[in-house]
Order: sequence, then structure tokens, then C-alpha cells
Amino acid sequence: MTRIKQYLTIAALAMVGTMMTGCANDDDTIEVPQTENPNKTVTVTMTTTLSREGDDGATTRALDAAGHKTFAADDQIAVIYKNTSNQTVKAVSSALQDNGDITNSGKKAAFTVTLTDPAPDGAVRYIYPAAMAKESVATSADVNSDDATVDFTNLEAQDGTLATLATNYDLAVYDGTLTSDAALPSGITLSNQLAILELTVKNASGTPVNSSVTKLSVFDGTNVYKISRTTGNEPIYVALRPITSDKTIHFCATNGTTNYRKSVTGKTLERNNIYPVNLSTTETTGTALEFLTANYTAQDGDILSGILLGKYYITTAQTTTDAAAITVTLDGVDINHNYTVTSTGKPGIYCQGNTNLVLAAGSVNHVTACTTKYAAGIAIKSSRTLTISGSGSLTATGKGRDNGYGGAGIGGSHNDNAGNVVITGGTITATGGYGAAGIGCGGNNNTHLLTCGNISISGGTITATGGIGGAGIGSGMIWPDNGDGDNKCGNITITGGTITATGGSSGAGIGGGYSAGSEKKGHVICGTITITSGVTRVTATKGSGSFNSIGEGKAGSGGTQNCGTITIGGTVYWEGSSYQNGGDTYLTTSPLTYPQQ
Repeated sequence: MTRIKQYLTIAALAMVGTMMTGCANDDDTIEVPQTENPNKTVTVTMTTTLSREGDDGATTRALDAAGHKTFAADDQIAVIYKNTSNQTVKAVSSALQDNGDITNSGKKAAFTVTLTDPAPDGAVRYIYPAAMAKESVATSADVNSDDATVDFTNLEAQDGTLATLATNYDLAVYDGTLTSDAALPSGITLSNQLAILELTVKNASGTPVNSSVTKLSVFDGTNVYKISRTTGNEPIYVALRPITSDKTIHFCATNGTTNYRKSVTGKTLERNNIYPVNLSTTETTGTALEFLTANYTAQDGDILSGILLGKYYITTAQTTTDAAAITVTLDGVDINHNYTVTSTGKPGIYCQGNTNLVLAAGSVNHVTACTTKYAAGIAIKSSRTLTISGSGSLTATGKGRDNGYGGAGIGGSHNDNAGNVVITGGTITATGGYGAAGIGCGGNNNTHLLTCGNISISGGTITATGGIGGAGIGSGMIWPDNGDGDNKCGNITITGGTITATGGSSGAGIGGGYSAGSEKKGHVICGTITITSGVTRVTATKGSGSFNSIGEGKAGSGGTQNCGTITIGGTVYWEGSSYQNGGDTYLTTSPLTYPQQ
């Protein structure tokens, strides 16, 4: 096997980008250079100056305020290439020395790299610094593919300093081909691949707070960048992949007590540019979900805010059945595991004990189940009570797939018993997964009794939509694998608020879900349903194929339905075994509105 030692000379003098000074009136903006760098089209992107650290005078590659950088001793470059067996191979150069490898005031460097059996005219890629190359590159990988050859996960943890960014993260790439003699091309031009933010965080009053910020997160909807830093007044520097204007960029900084947030839309961050960013933020206190590094159990008095950016789930502290409830405030949470899909079917929030969830005034909260199947958006443990109050908004979404494998928006997960749900305020949208209620029971595909507790609504604006086979509010679907099974909801009492409840296919708006039959007998049971004259308005719509807007859902051949007494405005329309007072036409009306308009 032939081993060829090659010497790679890289010229490096270029502007990374034009630094622009932020104006006092331009807070909340990402300032994009308005004039193109005149050198940009004729220079390379490995720009540098030398900087010195410590008393020993050791040099390190770093960016300066003008966006220049130089090569320094110990720098390495990775070379990805095809060998004669058509395999993709990675080689890493020797570290640069001060004995002539670096010339032209640090703007030019000669790396020494050894290739094994390189293929003539084969593809080749240079990745600088070598730390940004993947540790292991698949032999079948495309040489010129970013995802196959570059380890962007290195960008997920930075320290916010310019020197560390330049040394470890400031990715530059060259794509080319080997010569007909299988030699490396010489005199290549590297191209910077990242955008750099120069960040100044300001509080709600417009005062810079960089001096106290210890952590920062940047999230573009796909990529997460987290910075842990030593406090100081200097700007916070972040290297990140380019961002197009259709993305929303979410920033969160914290000093451990106060959280500073800003979301920016409509901005394009191009590679090879440094962007000054001035953020005038909103402020919250409590636990910032952006900085969680493990599953989190909320305690009494906790305030949760922010975007969950890890593969974690949230629980509330356990209590005994008769213990006083703990209070947890949601102040603008976004728990959406589409961002970070896990393999576990966990609720977005699992209330292990009696819990008061308070929706902070003005807050917008989204809670979605972990993964695409099984779990509730917000689940409450069996024999415990979840109370939702406050004036903010909440969107809770359960997940599920075919044949009843879904979780409720609020209530129970698939095949999992749930406790009581009490709603006294807020603007709430709850959507069940396949076979699950919007508010109430999850789906059941087993031969056991699945139950959810009582549901009580006394205020708020509530929109509840069942998944296929689930009620809007009430029971879910029963689709037993073999033998018999049950899906049983407790009593449903609505004494106030504006409620819109829509059943999924074969489910009632309020009441029962679908009960499968044939050889596999399913039983759907719902307790009493009481709607008092104190409500603002209740609108119930039955799903396609269902019999009632309020009451029993559809029973398949051999399946059964059983609903307790239905009382609306003091009038009994179903006594638990037969219709009363015209209930046979009233309860089947879709949509059914009370009080009637």
C-alpha cells in the first residue's frame, strides 16, 4: 500500500465580515452589513491576527475586532478523500510548528499530511480546524457532504469568547479533486462556513447585562447553541450555521435568577460575516427550560418558562392522594418534542401528585407529548387532581397512532389510568391523539379497565378536540387486542366558561368515545354529565358516525356504551337508561349549543 506524504500550503488572508456598530435606536435587530466587503471576492476566508494570552507570550489563533485571524502553532487541518478502493478516508495533518510552517505574519501556513492510497482525480475536502471534522467518517460517505464529514455538534457548547471560537469552531472548508497523480491541489482557498454573532444582551429597560450573564442559548428551530461563560462586559460571541429569513431565532440569557428572552424573525445570517446583535429582552424569573440538562421535577412554587431544548421531560413532585396540591406556574413554556424526539412515550408534563398549574397572565404556553405515539400532552396520575387556573393560554396536544394508541391533550396517556381534571380559567386548547379525548381518557387497546377521573370546568375559554375515536371531553376509544376491555370516564360537570367540544370520528363532543366490537368487545362508560345555567356557552359537536353530541358515542358490533344521567340547565335529557324531555332529538343535534342562540 502506497503512503504519500504531502505538503499543503494554504494562503489565508481575508475578511470574515464587516463589523458594524449598533446604533442606540436599533435595539432588537440583527445588523446586517449594508455594503459588501470589497475584498470578499478576491480573498480567502481564513483571516487572522495574532493574539497573546498569559505572561508566557504563547500565541493562539484568534479573531480580532475587525474580523481577522492568523494561523498559529499547533493548528491542524483534516483532509477527507477517496482512496483507490473508492472508500472515504480521513487524515489529519501534523500540528503546525513555529519553524517555518507559518509565514506571512501568520496569514499563510504549510500543513503536512499523509494520505494512504489516494485515488487519482478523486474528491477531496479540507476541514479547518481539524476539530470540526467528524471523529469517524463512514467509508461510504460523500466526501463533500457537510452532514457526513463535519461535526456540527461541536458548536452546541461554546464559551462565548472570540479566542475560543476562532481556535475551535470557526469552520472553513475547501472542496476539490486530487490531481491525476493523486496529489493534493496546492495553494487552495478555504471558505468560511459559519456566521458569527457579537451579542449584547439588554434588560427590559435597555441596560446592557452582559456583565452578569452566565449562560446563553440560541435556537433556530433546528439547531441549538448553548454558551456557558465567565461573566464580563465584553460581547458574547457565538458561531452558528447560516440561518435563512424564514426562521425564527430564539435567544435566552440568564444570570441564574433573571432570564432574558428575545425572538427575532425575518433575519438572514450568512456565512463569512460577523453580525452585531443588540437584544432588548423581556424578563422572567424561575427555571428556564432552555438550560435543563436532565429530566426535571417541578416543586411547589416553581415558575417554568422557555423552550425545552433537550431530550428531557417535565414532572411535578409527587403527593399522596389527600395531600395539599403543589403550585407550579407556566410563564411561556414551549415543550414540543418535535424539536428533540425521544424514544419514550412520555407526557410533555406528567403531574405525579395533586398539582395546581397556573397560567401566568399574558403567557402563551405549548405542551406536546414526547414522541409521536402513546402519551398525553399533560397527564395527571390516577387518584390525583390537576387544577388549571390563571389567565394565560395553554395548548396541550397528545400524540397517538392507529387503533387507540393515543394520549389525551389533558388527562390520560395510552393504556394509562388518569386522575381528576379541574379547569377554572385560562384560554385552553386540548387535542387528543388517536383514540384519545381532548380532555379526559387516553386510548385503550388492552383488555383491562382504563379509567380517568372526574372532569370539572368552572371558567375559562376551552376548546377540546378528540382524536379519531375519542370524545372532545370524556372517554377515549376502546379497541382491545383480544377479549374485553373498558374505557371509563368519571363525571363531567360544567358550571362556567365558554366551552367548545368536538368529538373525533365515532366520538361524542362531550361524553363517550368509540367502543369497538365484533370478537373483541369494547365497553365505553361515562359518568353523569351536568351543564348548569352558569355557563357562558357550551357548543358540542359529534364526530362522524357518532350518535350524540352530548352522551354516548358510537358502539361497534358487539361493543357497548353506557352514560350516566345527563342534565343541562336543570333539565334531565337522559336518565342513564332512556331519553327524557325530547333528549332523543336534542342530544343528537350537531352542533348542540347551550344556551341556545
